[in-house]
Amino acid sequence: MTRISAGRDYGGMTAAERAADRRAKLLAAGRRLWAENGWEGVKVRAVTAEAGLIDRYFYESFSDRDALLDAIIGELNDEYLRLISGALLTMGEPPIVRLRVAIETVVGVLVANPDVARIMLADHHGHPRLEQRRMDLVLTVADAITDIAKEYLAPEVEAGEFRMVVLLGVSGFYDVIRAWHAGKIADTPEQIIERAVRFATHMTSAYAPGALAGAKGVTKR
Repeated sequence: MTRISAGRDYGGMTAAERAADRRAKLLAAGRRLWAENGWEGVKVRAVTAEAGLIDRYFYESFSDRDALLDAIIGELNDEYLRLISGALLTMGEPPIVRLRVAIETVVGVLVANPDVARIMLADHHGHPRLEQRRMDLVLTVADAITDIAKEYLAPEVEAGEFRMVVLLGVSGFYDVIRAWHAGKIADTPEQIIERAVRFATHMTSAYAPGALAGAKGVTKR
């Protein structure tokens, strides 16, 4: 009798591949439920039903509901950081131009992916880990911008002061985007981008004027 390896199923997938596939289905189901109902609406039973799996497979990948939420927001943060870093690290462009591309990228992704926007921009009050994830994202972006611009600082500007200014800008931009997404600001995406870039240009001219060198037509007004 031919012995069938315990590590493979009828579809030719290893046990590890099947587990990874189930985990991906749970993450996708969790994203859909989160986008529809908020993080409070993401329940283990609902997630497994949405994923077409039985409950025990949930605990194969996640210790509890909070671990799933953390994994979802962690994935989204990583996706955003890759996009933002790609824009900021574009070679051959002045830093302020790279920042404009990063702002355009963030706004463009949110407009094109409303489900992602509903997760990233939702109120996470009451869930400390999600609040920490938001803070980590803001700090990471602020530090990336600070690192790129630090060589252009005016002689009288202290590095710590500049980092705080950048952090104020990034955190403020995040809150503006949240208010815009919630319908509290009536601007078009293009207006959001232009006003954010204009603000960034004013701050750059005050603290790191060298970062504006070679930039033409960064703002459209």
